[in-house]
Amino acid sequence: MTEPPNNYLRKFPPAQLTESQVEELQKLEQELTEKAGSPILLMAFKAEN
Repeated sequence: MTEPPNNYLRKFPPAQLTESQVEELQKLEQELTEKAGSPILLMAFKAEN
């Protein structure tokens, strides 16, 4: 059974990214979308140490 979404987000909260990091991810999304031929969405989460 999978965890409810809220538990997952508590375990892996969204990452706090700088504007340049966001731009880098958006550029990578575009490149991957072009290669895959369908939309690709990247999401960033803070890894638990």
